[in-house]
This record gives sequence, structure tokens and C-alpha cells, in this order.
Amino acid sequence: IRKSSLEGIRIPGVAERLIVTLFADDTLVYLKKSDDMKILHKIIERFCLASTAKFNLGKTEYLPIGNKKYRKTFIQTRKMGENDPIDENITLIPDRKPMRTLGAWVGNRTKPTAQWNAILEKQEAVMEAWSSTHPSYRGKELLLKALVQSRAIFLATVNGMHKSVMHKMQKQMKNFLW
Repeated sequence: IRKSSLEGIRIPGVAERLIVTLFADDTLVYLKKSDDMKILHKIIERFCLASTAKFNLGKTEYLPIGNKKYRKTFIQTRKMGENDPIDENITLIPDRKPMRTLGAWVGNRTKPTAQWNAILEKQEAVMEAWSSTHPSYRGKELLLKALVQSRAIFLATVNGMHKSVMHKMQKQMKNFLW
């Protein structure tokens, strides 16, 4: 893909273009409006044939980046530049809807409130489940570090955490400790 004619995204101050990032079984491809999606599809087909891997189109998502008008047109027409329309079975991520990638939530004009509420609920469920075992203070401390805080640390690092979420989380943990 890096040796293809796809341009990807140029970032000022970075010599190499951004075209693909790979992590475990997650692949993110960055395309310029003028890039030919048929070239990308041929690369994917060739890769799958050579590696015997399967590319899960059902999990494929497109997040348009650029100005608001471009993003809106992309979603409405399901087209990137002069390319053919994108298949209906592929999810397009509109403004205000986040896309999860590598544990982080990304998108245009998104607020991660819903994601934080889900994490708070999961943390509460973990603490409730362990409360019935009546762990010691030290046991509670270990549980908070290993099973509760760990759910939030990465997301807080990549997405930030609103103070209201932090206060709710602190309250949950204090209630569990005492």
C-alpha cells in the first residue's frame, strides 16, 4: 500500500505521507479525495489472496475528514471524489457519531459522554460484583487499580476526561472503598 499510487494524507512537517496504520488485526487506511478506491480494493484483494487472511467488510467504516461541506456531501452521496459510490453494507460515520478504533473514540464534532457513561456503568458493575465477597481494604485497592481504573486510563489518555466524569468516578471508588 505504501508503494502504491495512493496519496494518503500529507501532514505539514512530516516527510512521509500518512497512508496506513496497522495494529494487530486493525487496519486504518487514510485516503485523499482524489485517491482511486479501486486501487485500494485491488491491494486488499491481493493481500488477502497472498496471506489467506480475510478482510471483514462488515466491520469496515469510513470516517470522512475535511471541511463540514465535504463531510456532509460524502455522507449524502456515499462518494469520495470521483470514485464510484461506496457499498451500502459499509458504515459511513457522520458528524457527532464516534467511531471506535484501537480503544479510542474518534470522529467529527463528537462528545464522548455516552462512552464514558458506559465505562462508569461497567466499573459500577465490577465493584458491585466484588462487594459481595467483602474484600479487605487492600483487596479493594487492588481491585480498583486492576479492574476499575484500567478501563478508564487509556480512554482518558487518548480522549481526555470531563471533570464531571472524573467526579462521578471518584465518588464510585470512594463508595466502594468505604
